[in-house]
Amino acid sequence: MKRIFDVSQRQKLSDPHIHVSSYDITFLFKLLHHVCDKLELEGSPEWTTRDEGRLEWLLTAIKNFRNNISHSGLGITKETLIYETANVLTTLENALSVAGTLYIRNTSEVQEKINKVRNDIMNIRDQDLGSAELGVYETMLLNEKLKTILKTEGSNELKIRYENCSQINPVSFLEGKKVLLKVKSIFTQIEVESAGERAKGSSVTCADIIAFCRDNNSDSGESSRPQPEVFLIEGPAGSGKTTLMKYIKSEWSSPTCSMNGLSDFDLLLCLQCRNRSISSFSQLLDHLLPNTNVKYFRQGEMKKFMFGLKTLLLVDGLDEMNPASESVFLEVLSMKSVNLVILCTSRPEKLHYFHTHVTSEYHSAHLKIIGIADSKIEKFIIKYHSEMVRLGLSIQDTDSLVRYLKKTKLKLQRHLRLPLNLVVLAWLWADDPSRILKITTASELYMETLTLMKKKLIERLGHNDATMGIDCEVLEERVNVFITSMCREALVSLCWDVIEKFLPDSVIRMKTTCNANSLPVKEVMSAFLVINTVDGEEQVSFPHKLLHEFYASIWIKQNLFNENKKVNNSELLQKLAIFLEMNKAGSTVQQQNILSDAMMRLDQSASPQKPDAIRGMITEMHNNEGKPLKLLKYQSLLLQVAGVLYAQNAHQIEKCSAEEIVELLYEAELGQKDNNEWWDLIDNVKNDRIIISNVTKHIKKNLSITEDHIEAALLILENTNPKIIKVDICGKCEGLPELGILLDRVAGCNCQLDVYFHYEFKHPRTEFGNDHHLKTVIRSCQLGEFVGHISGETVTMLPDTTTLLNLAVTDDVHAARLMKYLQEGAVDQYWVGLCLHITSSVSPSALEQLPDLQMLWLLLSDINDSCITRVCEIAAKLLPPHAMFVDIRFPHSDVSFEGWKRLLQGMKDADVAIGHLTIPEEKYLPEEEFKSLKDTAHSLHRCDFRKYSEDQMWESALLAI
Repeated sequence: MKRIFDVSQRQKLSDPHIHVSSYDITFLFKLLHHVCDKLELEGSPEWTTRDEGRLEWLLTAIKNFRNNISHSGLGITKETLIYETANVLTTLENALSVAGTLYIRNTSEVQEKINKVRNDIMNIRDQDLGSAELGVYETMLLNEKLKTILKTEGSNELKIRYENCSQINPVSFLEGKKVLLKVKSIFTQIEVESAGERAKGSSVTCADIIAFCRDNNSDSGESSRPQPEVFLIEGPAGSGKTTLMKYIKSEWSSPTCSMNGLSDFDLLLCLQCRNRSISSFSQLLDHLLPNTNVKYFRQGEMKKFMFGLKTLLLVDGLDEMNPASESVFLEVLSMKSVNLVILCTSRPEKLHYFHTHVTSEYHSAHLKIIGIADSKIEKFIIKYHSEMVRLGLSIQDTDSLVRYLKKTKLKLQRHLRLPLNLVVLAWLWADDPSRILKITTASELYMETLTLMKKKLIERLGHNDATMGIDCEVLEERVNVFITSMCREALVSLCWDVIEKFLPDSVIRMKTTCNANSLPVKEVMSAFLVINTVDGEEQVSFPHKLLHEFYASIWIKQNLFNENKKVNNSELLQKLAIFLEMNKAGSTVQQQNILSDAMMRLDQSASPQKPDAIRGMITEMHNNEGKPLKLLKYQSLLLQVAGVLYAQNAHQIEKCSAEEIVELLYEAELGQKDNNEWWDLIDNVKNDRIIISNVTKHIKKNLSITEDHIEAALLILENTNPKIIKVDICGKCEGLPELGILLDRVAGCNCQLDVYFHYEFKHPRTEFGNDHHLKTVIRSCQLGEFVGHISGETVTMLPDTTTLLNLAVTDDVHAARLMKYLQEGAVDQYWVGLCLHITSSVSPSALEQLPDLQMLWLLLSDINDSCITRVCEIAAKLLPPHAMFVDIRFPHSDVSFEGWKRLLQGMKDADVAIGHLTIPEEKYLPEEEFKSLKDTAHSLHRCDFRKYSEDQMWESALLAI
């Protein structure tokens, strides 16, 4: 039902107070498509091929007649009225007759319906309308016409506006505009944070975001009436939030839209929260639709007609909100229009604001954007670097780059999910592969990028008329002076809430710095920044918000280590030496003594690291307007500061600076809602012990530990006992010598615990590799969810807190023992769900019926056409009476179209009930064959037939259905 009807339609269907007579023609037509069992499936030719004897075509003709009349001109002649009523009456009478025959209704009942329709139409045709009634009628027609104009003309104008959204260039500062990325190629991964009963942590594809949000909400109310809808996509800087917004605009504008549910919207509007010039919703409409507004509507009138159209409003960057954009957002929320769906993006620091202002009246969902899906990283880098090679921008080997990625993916995985970082990595590889071999943090990545920018700029300056002939070392010193100026102005604009742009005064100061150092302004500024002309005025901006904050962090680092003051002191001493020489001030020895004394005094004036030094720098720049300094907006900047400091000056950082970084980030609300946010800092500082010791006191609630965080987790758990711990291991457990020590320490925490051993679940061996690990913790911890490979005996030892088991079954012996203990364990346990990975070595005869739990899943790996009978027998043997499998998945399968058809029919013959049947997307299946299988699955099982990526296929949060 969710696949067919949207939220508002389902609410109407479930509300007994809403009569069917209030349904619009589109909704009625869709209902008839899907609830009449004797009609052909949607998309069948019977619905569009003229045939007076087919109910499908007659229903289509009635719908088309209504739409043509509704969207036609304002007037109609008497002659036309008589002609049209005769036509529609004939069609309606035929439809009633055919329906009566098809559904075996009494002839007198059918004739009674025909007579009523005939009388109603004749009364309408022959009725004389008074002038007042005509006026009302004409007004209604005019309003309908204006709404139609807004729908057609407005959408066309918006699509023209969005036509350039299909391509982006994240690094134009490095190479101009040669390598453009299609936004579709940014394979973004979305995870669920909260959406009704859907599992936190499950995945949603980009193509399904709209449909998923509308089908799954976080409200707890039982109301079936239509509700306004607002959804949030949260993500860190660089994760692709703005790119996702561009993708949605591009898809909506495309005649071949691939996003589910997006084509339902008549209009798509976009509010960029960094925009300071729009302070009302009417202004936003005027801005986005100036031509449509001027041609057809009076001032402020367009808003009224928009409420009659299904509209999607994208609100990009709640964390970049200013007073003007906030007033628009709050105005939109106050409208509470069921026709206006709002989709917001934000960094994590603005989550509290969103949840505070979105009341329970709203249907809402909260998703997290992670970045490029891990399984797509290699595909992305291959496409991008291959394009660089094709354009002559790289001579390096793409395969070698992929091998490097595979080798280093674990330590850089979180950073490589960000599209900007992957693109930058490709450029560094193209310049010099050895440059990136030691990179382990995003800050190191950006430091190398800055070095590459400088290198390319100095090469160009060597051929520029204004700087040709100047020594390279001198050019580098002058460029460094400009970089210092640029980094200072980056912090200024952040403090003044100007996101990704410079203040006009900042641009003037940077140009002055260029001129003072005899550097060509445009050449130098465009090496690090983006220069555009907007409304006839020059606008200088940052390539990305991440780089904006990186530049600002450089200035803080330079000041913390007095690098800026040292540069200034050096310039001052040079000027003093020239002054003494020109004025013959004493002998050479005396001049040297004067210079030495000045140098000593200047060095003494340099401030060493001290408590609150970083806070002081931000406060000095802060645009307080009489308000106290709030560090929330500086959270990402402070993480960058930590990364830059430990990338370049790790051995020089004093304890007071390390402590200040942690306390500033805590004040900026890092980790206050989710303690796992502290991993961002710990990774940036490469497990620095002083940082970890200060972070530990802020970790009380929850901690998720992956294999690359085991070393740091051991230090954290020395001094704190989080209430909830998640051990999430992707690689082989046997390759992690410290895993046993970690689990011993976790056992001492007496916590709620989830354990995921993904490799052993996906690739189980005959030995029960996770028995020892699990026995270590289940004696003292409250185990909730487990993923892995254990023996039947270990199942009997599970505590009664266990709710969801994901177990691998390796062979017949293991299967027989596991079946026995699962049945016994289910009697005393409170398991909610069970997922079994049945390997190819397991035969149906070794299996028994599973316990009747709320939710059951199957994964049957490595099957082919010869396995179809075995697969159907396994499913039938395991399924309890009157139960169903939520999902049956087939990872690593190699099944043909005919094989899948046999499987669907076999499951039907075996009376196996299925909610979803999932096949691997990497196995090519022509679109027409896939659609045919989807229709067959719906027809035989009323289930969904879908494709999943490798990551989705094995995801542990199997509640993601």
